[in-house]
Amino acid sequence: MKKLLNIGLIGLFGVLCLTACSDDNDSNPTLDQGDGTFVLNVPEYAENNVIDLKNSTYVNLSTSQPNYGGVPYSTTYAVEISLDEVVWTDLPTTYTTTKIAIAAKEFNNAILTLSGEEPDFSAPIPVFVRLLANINATNESYGHAESNSVKLPNVLAYIPDANAEVPETMFMTGSFPAGGGDWSVWVKFNPVYDKPGFFYTMVYIPAGGEFKINPESKWGGKEKGFNQVNEINDLANAGVGPAGDDSNCNFKIANGGWYTIFVRTEIDKGEVVYKFFMQEPNVYIFGNANGGTWDYSPDWKFEVPADENGFFVSPALTASGEVRIALQLQGIDWWRTELTLKDGATIYYRNENIADNWEKDKGPEYSIPGDPGKKVYLNFTTNTGKCE
Repeated sequence: MKKLLNIGLIGLFGVLCLTACSDDNDSNPTLDQGDGTFVLNVPEYAENNVIDLKNSTYVNLSTSQPNYGGVPYSTTYAVEISLDEVVWTDLPTTYTTTKIAIAAKEFNNAILTLSGEEPDFSAPIPVFVRLLANINATNESYGHAESNSVKLPNVLAYIPDANAEVPETMFMTGSFPAGGGDWSVWVKFNPVYDKPGFFYTMVYIPAGGEFKINPESKWGGKEKGFNQVNEINDLANAGVGPAGDDSNCNFKIANGGWYTIFVRTEIDKGEVVYKFFMQEPNVYIFGNANGGTWDYSPDWKFEVPADENGFFVSPALTASGEVRIALQLQGIDWWRTELTLKDGATIYYRNENIADNWEKDKGPEYSIPGDPGKKVYLNFTTNTGKCE
């Protein structure tokens, strides 16, 4: 049986106190183990809906703390599942709240463990779930309680694809200006140079704006909403949340403004894992035109416009030479997200080797000549810019 970890000094202190009191005086109260009071609720969605694990992010459960004699101990919960209520297997993640969101992938892996070498997942199967509670890391029997078993009658499991690959493209659609607010228009992300499965874009999203991402530029079942990605990182305090409570609800932004969206995909046990980052709209000047600075210097950061129609404006250049520009992404080298202005007017994102500079390696029409006093202006809504 899984060993549960104590998660709070308060709970441990309470256990120690009760143990000491019991040793000093046998008439002192002892811990009520909570047996018979630990109830796992039957999910409302379980009876009439198929839990499609491949296309879900979480399996949600709820319970209430066992009655430990009225004492609110810090409690840890573990999950066990079974296909027959005889053989049980425990899931690796434990929880410290009574609202439990089990990763769908973790739930599926446990079913695979129980199903033998050649499972048949062509139709939904019943799966039984129960919880184990504990408040003591050193004595499993202390505060241990086992919940009732709940039947999830229609769980559609799946066998991971051994040949899964990260997507080659990424798009988004929704209520934002770059797509005209048209949910049939898919705006393409830029690939991070030499990082397969990594994509980014700079976009203005109004307060309350909603969107989905998709490795394809069409509707058809591969699109991802808030509850369909594996990890969400709101590094810009955008107020990223779900637009509803269904399993495929849109992303929704509470705080309108400019953001860099960074999507990282990778393969984990035959599945494409999506990691979503909402980041600040940071753009910088690099290189000879700023006097030779080749890192993310706050002195060379672009000003961000107040609305979707404005220009990002660089500081005035201080030297002659080719202008180099890049967006900042979490954990990514600047040259992997570099951009330039083709013919001095159209934003062009790097997706090739620039060993020396744009003029030499790509052509003069891709190079931005810089002179002291000039500034670079970028409009990410229209994908245009200028240096003057």
